[in-house]
Amino acid sequence: MRTRHGLENGDFDRIKRQQNFLRATMSKLLSGGTTRNPIKLGKVVGVITRYLTVDDTWSNGEIRDLALSMRSVHTDDVSFLTAPFGSYGTSADGQSIVRLAPARTKALFSAVSDDDIKRYLEKYPKAQLGNQTSIN
Repeated sequence: MRTRHGLENGDFDRIKRQQNFLRATMSKLLSGGTTRNPIKLGKVVGVITRYLTVDDTWSNGEIRDLALSMRSVHTDDVSFLTAPFGSYGTSADGQSIVRLAPARTKALFSAVSDDDIKRYLEKYPKAQLGNQTSIN
């Protein structure tokens, strides 16, 4: 899932693969009724937090509470997208970097802040990850 070698678009294809993995994982968790079953949810949170790095002020209980608060979320309610590509460049120390597109990035963060991703995606429909479910 993390490899970028051999992918036509390198890191950009790797990002799509990672998003598809997250989508598939989310779909599996939601379809199994995990968020509706406190015992199952507790076990899943325990497993996930062993492999997940979050802010060290978050407890497993707070993560569980967040998951419980999202019980009514369905896979179709979630949009996967990335910050908008602007250009390639080089950092001061010679590293290859990607610069964001300033106007589109501002529009994206505004849409996130306003809880209105739909508006952003109407303007930039190609920003959203397609319906691919394969992580290959």
